[in-house]
Amino acid sequence: MHTRVRTSPGRYLHLRPLPRAPSSGAGSRNTDVLVCKLCVAPRPPCRIDPYGFERPHDYESYKEMMNEYVAVLNRRSLRWSRLLQESPHVEKSLTDLPIFLQVKRYVRKGVPNEHRARIWMAASGAQERLESSPGYYRSLLAAEHRAPLRDAIRADLHRTFPDNILFRSEASLQSSLFNVLVATVTTTRLWATVRGRGPEEKLTRSVVLQGMNFIAGYLIIITKDEEKSFWLMEALLARLLPDYYSPAMLGLKTDVEVLSQLVRMKSPAVGQLMAQYPGIWTLVASRWFICLYVDVLPIEVREQLARGGVSLSQTPSGSCPWQTVLRIWDCLFYEGSKVLFRVALTLVLHHQQEILRARCLPDLCQCFRHITGGAFSLDCHSFMQGMNFIAGYLIIITKDEEKSFWLMEALLARLLPDYYSPAMLGLKTDVEVLSQLVRMKSPAVGQLMAQYPGIWTLVASRWFICLYVDVLPIETVLRIWDCLFYEGSKVLFRVALTLVLHHQQEILRARCLPDLCQCFRHITGGAFSLDCHSFMQ
Repeated sequence: MHTRVRTSPGRYLHLRPLPRAPSSGAGSRNTDVLVCKLCVAPRPPCRIDPYGFERPHDYESYKEMMNEYVAVLNRRSLRWSRLLQESPHVEKSLTDLPIFLQVKRYVRKGVPNEHRARIWMAASGAQERLESSPGYYRSLLAAEHRAPLRDAIRADLHRTFPDNILFRSEASLQSSLFNVLVATVTTTRLWATVRGRGPEEKLTRSVVLQGMNFIAGYLIIITKDEEKSFWLMEALLARLLPDYYSPAMLGLKTDVEVLSQLVRMKSPAVGQLMAQYPGIWTLVASRWFICLYVDVLPIEVREQLARGGVSLSQTPSGSCPWQTVLRIWDCLFYEGSKVLFRVALTLVLHHQQEILRARCLPDLCQCFRHITGGAFSLDCHSFMQGMNFIAGYLIIITKDEEKSFWLMEALLARLLPDYYSPAMLGLKTDVEVLSQLVRMKSPAVGQLMAQYPGIWTLVASRWFICLYVDVLPIETVLRIWDCLFYEGSKVLFRVALTLVLHHQQEILRARCLPDLCQCFRHITGGAFSLDCHSFMQ
């Protein structure tokens, strides 16, 4: 029996604010000033998100979702603030195994944005490097740089986040980005990569610099500090991702090959299909890895897809409201590069049926383009979270952390196996079982839903992974959980079938995907589901 966490001093990580990094000169001050100007300068009230990205199509839905989620964000921020205030040495705490395991759970839930720079710096070793090398970044900027190096870096600046007002001109964060990239290329000896003149060398230079641009750009947005961004870049290139950005890119090529072998092990059918097209993994996964998913997955992820009829193609890259890329980076800096493989495997395994339907190379390429913009990667709760609501309600009901832990263990290990694993195989299996049950109980609904591949994943994944916590009223949810713990996971199917069958007439009136999505939103908030007694009967 585990010792109760709350009675074990030190089990939770308590962190005290780190000393502020020495200023690197005008560059860092300019970065702070520019970010402050973003917050206070006049701008259209309904077009810019907190990261500086323009939102010309979906700002109203963005505001609505943020209003719904602000309470969760505030609670998470308060927890982290308490931890950060009470621990004197974050760097040492991160190497203590019990605390590491505890904090890893917090990190996987997402580090609040105001604490991200600090946690990333400590977990990656960048803070230690910064403090042991005072003035080093400033000396790199003061050194003389070759004109070809400056020109190669400057040529790609305007391509970095063209939809972000912070990077619109050389007087904006472009200057900070330029400084960070120059210092990074200089200190990591990547000059050979950016000076090549042949066609292959120019392609390598373009891929490397564009990948580094996006990464450095986000680091500057999050840290609001040039010097910290530089040391995080140094940690990535020198330790977390060695040889990713060297002229031969041996580290990147090795990891792409490792991913191909992992896919063969986890999904032999997909592995066999991909083997028919030599080089396809390099084409697909190199972009994922070298940009750390920045230019692949949205920086943040929205919970609904069809609200207001806004299509995915209308949504600007990097400007959606729930965090996915930043959540991946939280885990990357804390747990290491294995996180990149987990994300890639999750994307591939979740979409293996679509991949296996490809009949030629263009089909396969088109499929992978859809994968990174699909509903699954856009639903951050399903992709990165899922357990927060469950654990929260268990603590409220049991009023005991240890009992809540063992109930969570029972759910994850026995009642819902593989629901929350990287591949989510248990969850995907149960969603498929539900679709078959609906076809048996209501062929008309089953036939309608079959017209929209992936719709059951969009609808039922949220129901199952949150155990209806975020879907049905709390009185109904607790009655469902009574049955779940006593009778097992078959209860989840009964609830889902009850919802679908009771509302099948409304479902059958849907004439398009947005209508169907709207219908399912009404289903879980309708009078029937709100009447706990009638629903459970």
